[in-house]
Amino acid sequence: MLIGVVIGLREKSRAPEAPPSAAESVEAEQDEAAPQETAAAPAVSSHKPALPATFRLGAGYAGGFFIGWLSRKFLKTALLVFGGILGLLALAKGLGWFETDWIALEAYTRDSFAWISGHAGTFKDFITGYLPSAGAAALGVFFGLWSD
Repeated sequence: MLIGVVIGLREKSRAPEAPPSAAESVEAEQDEAAPQETAAAPAVSSHKPALPATFRLGAGYAGGFFIGWLSRKFLKTALLVFGGILGLLALAKGLGWFETDWIALEAYTRDSFAWISGHAGTFKDFITGYLPSAGAAALGVFFGLWSD
């Protein structure tokens, strides 16, 4: 990613001057009292991206790695919290502190997981829409999930 920034800055400093804007050309036409010969700047025919591909690949990988790392941390924490709550519920039920309607609890859990999976998919689409390179981002997610 840093290499891409350096290349982008170097290309920016070597870029030829842009042709005059429409406002500047109008001023030049109005000031014809002193005739001057000006050479027309060649029109740039190809559009270059703002930053080179190395930056986009690096940013995609870094974004993917962060998403993978964050997902791993979230899943570990969520599993620990869920396991603790489940253990406390089992202990409280074993001690006879309350009775549980398992059928209603199962239905509520299924509804909750359906809601979470729908919103997680929407969030994933939103985030990946901002990543510049899907392949580098996928590689970053893979390594982010497996890093310590």
